[in-house]
Order: sequence, then structure tokens, then C-alpha cells
Amino acid sequence: MIGSQAKVEKGCRIYQQVTIGSNFDSDNSMAHVLENTYIGSGAKIIGGISIGKNCYVGANSVITKNVADNSSIVGNNKSITNKKES
Repeated sequence: MIGSQAKVEKGCRIYQQVTIGSNFDSDNSMAHVLENTYIGSGAKIIGGISIGKNCYVGANSVITKNVADNSSIVGNNKSITNKKES
């Protein structure tokens, strides 16, 4: 599910059962997914955050904080595994 106010830029790959949405029904802040980002199956991106360019979000990850360009995230917000070379 991708919220109506969410922004997903060109070149992104989003797999099944991904949620990009707000924190609460009354919260209109939505995520912005920048260019060439991969979002694995079942990942949840919640709130008015930004996922940087060229990122990899692993399957079933839950992201509630901003993610820098060229990062790989697996699991939760604290599991940034590396920064890819750009």
C-alpha cells in the first residue's frame, strides 16, 4: 500500500506487501522515496521521512527515521549495514 500523499521517484523497485504510509489516520505526513531505491517485500516505511537515493531496504524492515543516500537497511532503524559507493 502506498499512501496517496507519498512520493516515489523514478527508478525505484517496490516489491509485494510494502507499506508507505503515515503514523496515524489524522497525520498527513508521508514518506519520500528518492531515485533508484529498492524496497524489499513486506517493508514498512512510516511517517514523514525521506529514504535517500540508491538505498536498499531489506524485506520486512520497519523504517521510521530518515535514511541517508546510498545506505542499506535491514531490520529496523538501527540496522544500517553499510553505505554503498555512489
